[in-house]
Amino acid sequence: MNIKVFEHLGAENLLYFSVNGSNIIAKISGESFVRSGENARVSFQMEKMHLFNKKTEQRIG
Repeated sequence: MNIKVFEHLGAENLLYFSVNGSNIIAKISGESFVRSGENARVSFQMEKMHLFNKKTEQRIG
């Protein structure tokens, strides 16, 4: 994935990227670093995901 924005928050970091036109924000360990604009391999822990309806912004999963 191409990381649009990397945000260092201390104990954790946020990665902002898109998948098939959908915007994703991923929380990762504060010990991991990626630069904005770099490509990174990501995987998801489905049991920890929070999904939202793009139009209503209501949580769906």
